Amino acid sequence: MARPKGSKNVETVLEVSKPRCPDCQSTEAIVLNTTVQEYAGESDGKPFTHIVRRRMQCECGRVRIDRSLEFRTIQEQPDPSRDAPAG
Repeated sequence: MARPKGSKNVETVLEVSKPRCPDCQSTEAIVLNTTVQEYAGESDGKPFTHIVRRRMQCECGRVRIDRSLEFRTIQEQPDPSRDAPAG
């Protein structure tokens, strides 16, 4: 599969670690429930707009809650006045 013409080379590579089970250290788990809370703040100098809590169940059976802070961009909402007929 080829890249589209004009696409830029990757300049930034980030290392991201997955949450681990405190008992067996596995990163494999199923998501039981997800709760998203809109809350703006800053953590370690990085802004966030949402707190996401995922209730997870590990392969060993332990249930845990993984919390992540996410910065989500605001999606533009369509302006209904633009679609209105002129006149």
